[in-house]
Amino acid sequence: MTDSSANHLPQISTSPSNIVLDYHLGSDTTAAVAHKMNRQHIGVEQIDYIESVAVERLKKVICGEQGGISKSVGWQGEGSFVYMELAKKNERAAELISSCKNLDELVKIFDTLSKKYFLHYNVRVKEFRNEIATSGKFAALPLERQKEMFIRMLDLNQLYVNVSDRHDATTGLAQNDITFTEDFYRLKND
Repeated sequence: MTDSSANHLPQISTSPSNIVLDYHLGSDTTAAVAHKMNRQHIGVEQIDYIESVAVERLKKVICGEQGGISKSVGWQGEGSFVYMELAKKNERAAELISSCKNLDELVKIFDTLSKKYFLHYNVRVKEFRNEIATSGKFAALPLERQKEMFIRMLDLNQLYVNVSDRHDATTGLAQNDITFTEDFYRLKND
């Protein structure tokens, strides 16, 4: 979406009681316009520049920056926003695998993977553990290939903590994160 079309979309298709959802947040133009038009907004982004681009832009909007539709809506700055990240589950395991510097580190991490993280349903844990511990064939593979094999064992449907698992002790979520999540989704404390 171009900046120009983002400036007009919330105005022509929403009213102040609506929530604007932008599931490709990018540079945060839609959320900035929605904010200036007194609409609640939710932005979703998977690229890691969110803090340096989108969050910084909303801070400027709140402080009264005068770009886009500011003059036409009499924007002077106000409000607040909340920035949240998904809690990592298997994504954290992939990061641990990627940071390993040799096969010994990978082997050490395997036991943690099989106990704490979700592995793909067809991984035969004991057989694979024996293979990596005793096979010269696996040891002869380049480290990047070994890491790739480890990452492929992870269940990619479990990269992040599901809201239904928020009370599971293995997630490592702090109580304030659980409470915030329940408030955000308007869930009753289970």
